Amino acid sequence: MKTKLLLLFMCISLPSYARKKLPTTYIPKKGSYMSFNENIFDLARKNNFFRKEIVTGKYSQVVLMSIPVNDSIGEEVHPVDQTLIFVQGHGQAIIDNTTSEVFPNHLVFIPAGVKHNFKNIGTNELKLLTIYAPTTHKPGTVEKKKSEY
Repeated sequence: MKTKLLLLFMCISLPSYARKKLPTTYIPKKGSYMSFNENIFDLARKNNFFRKEIVTGKYSQVVLMSIPVNDSIGEEVHPVDQTLIFVQGHGQAIIDNTTSEVFPNHLVFIPAGVKHNFKNIGTNELKLLTIYAPTTHKPGTVEKKKSEY
């Protein structure tokens, strides 16, 4: 009985103890990769740039994108894996000549070497975040319009 009470006490009190003792963000050592702890969905919805790099690590990178109505990312093939998460709008995915629709909360995974494009077929900007692994764009990349790509 004492063991069960002790375990119950630890389960209840440990999370609050950890919140008090552990920092909420990690501060990297000089020369290390940057850290990130933000509401990525809010950032993606507020982003108005075609492409905006948010965080780059040693093996992956997070980029926000905003695709205007009746526009597209443009057909492309990457030498890296790409994961896209859609947060706003209505789009069309064309992956290796197969078409499907994308909406908020859809995740699309594109393996390295696969031809793909995403078109905005909705009435509002198509907002998404994409993760490249390994990295593709230089840290700090901001392209206001597709023409800058």
